[in-house]
Amino acid sequence: MHDRRLSLTTFVLAIVAIGPGCAPRITPTDAARMNTFTLQAAAAQASSLEDSAFFFLAAQMRYKIDRQVYPSAQTGADDPAVLKSAMNAVIGQAIMSKVAADPTARGKALARLAGWFPEFPAGYAPGWKFTKQLDAAATAKVIESVRADVLKALKAQNRLADDDEHGRLSKELAAAAGEVNRLESLAAKSRPLPDQLRDQIISAHRRATDIAERMKDIEFHLLPDSRWHARIGWKAEEFFANEQVIALCKAIEADELATMRELIAAGVDVNAVGKNGMTPLLWAFPDRKLERFRLLLQHGANPNVPLTGDVGLKDKAFHPYVKGGASFLDRGCHEGHTVMLLACRSPVGEYFQAVMEHGGDATLADTKTGEVPLDIVLDRYIPDSRQRVEVLLRHDVALDRHSPWRSASPLVAAFDNGHYDVAVLLLESGADPTLVHPNFGRRLIHEIARSLQPDAAGRVRAIDETLQSLIDKLAARGETLAQAEMDVKERKAKRPPVRGRE
Repeated sequence: MHDRRLSLTTFVLAIVAIGPGCAPRITPTDAARMNTFTLQAAAAQASSLEDSAFFFLAAQMRYKIDRQVYPSAQTGADDPAVLKSAMNAVIGQAIMSKVAADPTARGKALARLAGWFPEFPAGYAPGWKFTKQLDAAATAKVIESVRADVLKALKAQNRLADDDEHGRLSKELAAAAGEVNRLESLAAKSRPLPDQLRDQIISAHRRATDIAERMKDIEFHLLPDSRWHARIGWKAEEFFANEQVIALCKAIEADELATMRELIAAGVDVNAVGKNGMTPLLWAFPDRKLERFRLLLQHGANPNVPLTGDVGLKDKAFHPYVKGGASFLDRGCHEGHTVMLLACRSPVGEYFQAVMEHGGDATLADTKTGEVPLDIVLDRYIPDSRQRVEVLLRHDVALDRHSPWRSASPLVAAFDNGHYDVAVLLLESGADPTLVHPNFGRRLIHEIARSLQPDAAGRVRAIDETLQSLIDKLAARGETLAQAEMDVKERKAKRPPVRGRE
């Protein structure tokens, strides 16, 4: 089969090399009976952009259908996905970039695709070895499902393509991303990093993020299915029984602030607790739509209500980055979590500030991990850790304790996570630097001394200004680095030798 796959690849590439306008006329019946790879070849040979787009899109739909109707027996390099991806790269990029700039051809191709239904004549071959073939009834269900999903997605993409502002922003984002890459390449060659270059990188990142946020906002309004609740599968009716609360949740999803205000004025319960502890405030928490979240808090929504069961999130992020990806901390939630604790974990600091301004409990513990807000905001993934700690310090949080989850005091956790300025702040706020963990027996100064030991390659980390300030403040309290280094060496000498290294 490997030879067969290779020969098919050679055949299609040869057709691509011949170029467009050379293929015989393909009737609708022919197109309905062609497999993924012959449709791709037809796209490469087509004499018009409309034909190319139609055949290419039909190939994508056919592939999704055939993979279910004819489950592949091939894996690894012989997996049909490998060839399909290669052909998409060769053919699709050239076709679809032109289609994006031609709304007429794009619209006609989509109309033809909407009327296209695959057929399975006697002797039909999908282009790969398969383990079985679905029966007619199961095949019909697959066709119906795949067609609906593909056409829905393509129509959504078409709406975006027709939006002039989104198209302009897309080009601006590509240019902004290129500038970020250029500056970061310069930074990789510049050590230490010049202040001017650092500022340029920060500015370039901010511009790219601002453009991406505006694009996401356009997508939010043009493509309802792209919204967080639709993508995750949260449905208000599955969590709440009260019609007013369900209406409030739907207004939240659509970010309809005026409707939210009307419902609140009419007496809807903003603190309604639904299945597994779901609340309207948690419903408003995702999707980076801060105003709807603030609106509920301003009208008395309680951020300290714990979840009592699974709400179907697993590792899904509440606030994914606008340019893709998500913070590790921001993923999922579990029984015992509250909006207060989730806001502590969010990469968007305004959510944390909002809950702290409206009744967030700074001492509330995660019933699963034992973490309190101070433990969470000290994590290395929290970019504005200092600002959040400053807020928590106004609420008389306990500084001299050990997190049961992290096995460290806040002072040590701040240092371990690279927040040296926060460690200085905690020290100045009264944190005890001599606090010793009962299991590990090390103080903060010992953690610093250990971090300054040479690594396996003999390299020693540099001490920057903030770390030096922390070391100096500890010395003023009798915790000297010199003594700690002696302690570390003494403990190391007392360890039993590793077998084979005596």
